[in-house]
Order: sequence, then C-alpha cells, then structure tokens
Amino acid sequence: MTEVRQVNKVPMRGAATTIGIVLCLALTACTAVPGASTNASGPTESGKVPPAGETPPVTKPTPSPECLTSSVAVHTVEPTTENLAMVSSTVLVGTFQGYEKARWNTGSGDRPTGSENLGILIVRPTNIEASKALRGDIAFAQDTVVPGGEVGCSRQTFSSDPILIEGQAYVLFLADDPESSHQGSATKLVGWAWPLTADGLVETPLEGLLEISSIQSTLDATKLVPIPSP
Repeated sequence: MTEVRQVNKVPMRGAATTIGIVLCLALTACTAVPGASTNASGPTESGKVPPAGETPPVTKPTPSPECLTSSVAVHTVEPTTENLAMVSSTVLVGTFQGYEKARWNTGSGDRPTGSENLGILIVRPTNIEASKALRGDIAFAQDTVVPGGEVGCSRQTFSSDPILIEGQAYVLFLADDPESSHQGSATKLVGWAWPLTADGLVETPLEGLLEISSIQSTLDATKLVPIPSP
C-alpha cells in the first residue's frame, strides 16, 4: 500500500518552499504489498487442501514491516528568482554529472525506525561539477542530494523533485537539510535547477531568459529566510 499525501502551499512571499515542506513531513510506515499468488495444490489460508478440481482461494500476501513507501504531492510558492533567493542558502552554477546510489539521510544511512523521525528522507546524492558560486561556498557542490528514491523495498517520491539531465549545466538553488545538520553534516538539498542555454542564459519557469548577472543581483538584494528545523 502506498501512502499518497498532498501538501498545499500558500503562494506568498517569505513562506517556506518545497524543501521546507518536505523536511517537515513524517514518514509513515506503509506496507509494500506484492502481487497476490495462488497455490494449485498446497493448503489455503485456512490450512486445508482444496478438493481436486476446485479452485483454491487467493492467498493473502504477508506485509513486510521493513518497507516504507510514501508519495507526496507538494505545491510551492511561485519559483521566481526573488522567492528562491529567500530560501536558498547556496546557489551554484554547475553541470550535473549523474546520481549516486540512493540512501537514507540518517547519520548511519539506515532507515528510520519510527514515525517520530520528521526529517528523515530517502535521498539521491548528485554529482555536480560546479564552476561558480552565486551564493555560499562552491565546496557545497561536493555534498548535494535530491529528495526521493529507492532503498531496498522502501520508496519515496515527491512531485516537486527537480528533473536533472546528465551533462546539462544549471543554476542550482540549494537549501540546508536539517536532518543532516543534526548529524553534523553540511549536505544541501537541490530544490530547483534552472538550465543554461548554449549562450549562457538561464531558462526560468516564469521570468523567461535571464542573464546570470541578473540572478546574482537579485540574490545580493534579497535576505535569506532560514527554513525552520522539523
């Protein structure tokens, strides 16, 4: 069974963005139910062998307590340069080189054991070849992740996950991962990725093509609003 959640986001300035909403969600243990199976000659759920020629009932699969599955629909503020500048602690220009193996963002990398772990996510580490930092330290490119992925039989998806194409250059808007911060790590979550054209212009979802210098000016003029820890 998959849990489907919808999180409504009020489109107003200064409000928390996708990343903030995602990190405030608690994982709920759900059951990964495999397809039903039948046994033509073995015992049924009641333990009795059906008479010859009689179709046995469908055997109910046994749920696995080790599996966590969630699907979250997230509605965010409008992704304008100013809005993202308010919630992105680091903004980099860099080329996406691929994903690494998905993991839990816990200190040990193990899955959470209870629903009290509000900030626990499955994340996919990203390989970013950064060429410039518009805000923050360019070294953060070495520890960036995208929310969502699969670890074993556990799976998480988020409707707002950025779609990254290998070999494409982007302006990457990153936010702190509170759970990783609790573990003493400086991991950054990739919240938005705006592709660069061959001419070096930035393709934005709402403002058309912008020069990187225009985004830099907005970042310099906009105060960062920290995302509260879960």
